[in-house]
Amino acid sequence: MKNSLIKVCLFALLVGEGLIVSAFSAQARSEEPSLRVASDFATVVGGLTSKSFKEKARIIDELSGFEDQRVPLVLDALLNGDLYYDKKSQDIVILEKVEGDYLATEVVSGRERGVVKKRSMKKVGVNNSLRRQLRSRLAAFRLKSDDRELRLTAAQEILKAPSREFLPALNDALSKEKVNVLREALEL
Repeated sequence: MKNSLIKVCLFALLVGEGLIVSAFSAQARSEEPSLRVASDFATVVGGLTSKSFKEKARIIDELSGFEDQRVPLVLDALLNGDLYYDKKSQDIVILEKVEGDYLATEVVSGRERGVVKKRSMKKVGVNNSLRRQLRSRLAAFRLKSDDRELRLTAAQEILKAPSREFLPALNDALSKEKVNVLREALEL
């Protein structure tokens, strides 16, 4: 009993001094980068099962920092009410209604699960504040796209319903845009 108490105290002291965190950080840096990014993405996305809107807001911000093709799919599905998680496995999926059935696709792996019962899934809930945040992050993502048409469409969508939430994304995109037609659309 005394030895385990000493070990707990020592561990707490090392964590407090940052020595344990540094050891874990060094291990993470030594991992293969693609594996680390994939596992980080899976971990971050998995956090969307939280009931806390504040936690979901933090996760959306964190997801927005990933340079990953899956991010806009996740954000778009969340915004449109198509993001769910499996009640048993906690896997995040996108549900699509096709001819009365629900088809599930896992977000992390991209694997199609096929037809699932909707009652085995739980919707990832959002509130109005999260919807505003999602629209802003999606706009920023689309404005950074390599696809010229997608950037133009994103700029036009933002101009349909201008809002202060889009200003940082617009200013960033404007500073980097090289195509004159798109620059003009962004300057409006």
